[in-house]
Amino acid sequence: MKDIDYEKLRDYKAGTYKTMSLKEKMDFLNGVHREEVEIFDEEGKDMDTLQDFWDIEDDFLNNPQQFSLNDILSFINMLDDWCFELSWMEQVVDIIVNIACFYRINGIVFLLSNLKNVPEKGRLFGQFRVMQRLLAENIYPTVKEAVKQINPSDRMLVLYILEGEPAPPKPTKKGERKHLPKVAGENASDILKQENAELVSIISNYYH
Repeated sequence: MKDIDYEKLRDYKAGTYKTMSLKEKMDFLNGVHREEVEIFDEEGKDMDTLQDFWDIEDDFLNNPQQFSLNDILSFINMLDDWCFELSWMEQVVDIIVNIACFYRINGIVFLLSNLKNVPEKGRLFGQFRVMQRLLAENIYPTVKEAVKQINPSDRMLVLYILEGEPAPPKPTKKGERKHLPKVAGENASDILKQENAELVSIISNYYH
């Protein structure tokens, strides 16, 4: 977050993001998520930073080609299960998956191999929701192939994510661990359940 001078944002004008580097735009996005970049004034009115936040978000979602695979790691580090606006985290998940999909098999392998690097505070979005997206997209055949190419410990983590964790008491305060539900829960679509079961079977066969 050091690339952004937050003091200068007090006089921020709409469209300023157009002169930012890619890294600065990413820091700006994360700054909004972390409530370090203000988007409402003292009266609760929208600031110019809010419109630019939306524009940056749209640009990131629609143009994954501007990112390298390593940028996925930066977005992974933005994930926060306790963010006050969870829809923003859903957008970050979409950005991550879009970048991975752009690079096809190499992108999916990279993403699956880095699920272990999801921060503790972002596991629900970074592991559970990312895996749901991968099964919900039409790239599932690529996901099946990618699982065969990752190392055994990463493959075991994918299995762990798919199967979920025992239900603990519901977290009541910020920072408490949010356990992972099953990727294909009771309300999941039949297609998601089918793909989840197939992927579990594929991975399990490596350990029998």
